[in-house]
Amino acid sequence: IIRDVTEKKKSDLKLQDNELKFRLISQVSNDALWDWDVEADHIEWSVGFIRLYGFDPPEPEYSIQVWVDSLHPEDRERVEEKIFRHVHTPGIEDWEDAYRICRPDGTQIYVVDRALIIRDKTGRGIRMVGGIQDVTQLRTQQLQLEEALRDQRRLNEELALKEAELLRNEDRLRRSEEKFAKAFDLSPDIVLLILLPDFAIVDVNKKVEELTGYTHEELIGQRSASFGIWSTEEDKINFFNQLNQTGKVEMEARLRRKDNHFFYASISARRINIGESEYLLNVIRDITEKKDAQEIIQRSEYNLNAIINNTDMNIWSIDQEYNFIIMNDRFRKGVRKAFSVEINNGDYALKESFPA
Repeated sequence: IIRDVTEKKKSDLKLQDNELKFRLISQVSNDALWDWDVEADHIEWSVGFIRLYGFDPPEPEYSIQVWVDSLHPEDRERVEEKIFRHVHTPGIEDWEDAYRICRPDGTQIYVVDRALIIRDKTGRGIRMVGGIQDVTQLRTQQLQLEEALRDQRRLNEELALKEAELLRNEDRLRRSEEKFAKAFDLSPDIVLLILLPDFAIVDVNKKVEELTGYTHEELIGQRSASFGIWSTEEDKINFFNQLNQTGKVEMEARLRRKDNHFFYASISARRINIGESEYLLNVIRDITEKKDAQEIIQRSEYNLNAIINNTDMNIWSIDQEYNFIIMNDRFRKGVRKAFSVEINNGDYALKESFPA
């Protein structure tokens, strides 16, 4: 029997020729060329693979899964779905995608991957041949350019806002001065405006007479340190130390009224500039009621502690997070004696070292 195998021989020779061309091109190309036999599920890579991926594959031919595993986690699902959809959809002749590769040394590279899809007579994808190009430098430059453009847009927006702000400054300054004057006069706190560096009082609001007993006329022109409002030299020194060190003051003190009665005050002072002169804006708030309330609470807590610590009962309480918030000495000593455990307020009641 004689069978004509001329066509088969020509096909085999053409295949060998194509494979030889693939290997020759892969040796001189900077790209990672690949040839995926879809039916056998193995890929043959060029030597450019090592340069691109940063490692030598264990075999010259291996499963598509090795490539899938190298994809960046954020790109993997998208890229894998697209390539399989293309290869299994008749009529589609090529595939292209851009993605990131995670290399073994922890670095990432950006690549563009392009391939042709070879199909049999039925349209079924049986092979893909393609190449991966490293575009990391180009992508990095693109990202830097995008960032520069964003910065430029942001700068343009800021400049536009500043220009609009400058146009409104005059009106805003006028309204600000009006608001300051109203706030100054109607403030429920004492407000003093003191010229620096002389510390001469140049203006006070109406509240100052109500709280201190001093009139507007008595205070204007006086040096702030000389009109006898400080009840202790220590508070006065503390005020000026804070001002000299930080340019501002935040403190509480007991102050003296004109009639020698005292009130507790919260004092807040800041250096400000008005025109070419520097001033100290000093705000004094009466916190006497707050201090009286704190003293009452402290006395109540003291009395409560005295009651619970002098009873013959074990007293304790926990909050919603099961932390102890109250316990008397009898309960604490009882736990220490029975279980050799030290407990205090704030401890977690259900911790392992504390018995159920």
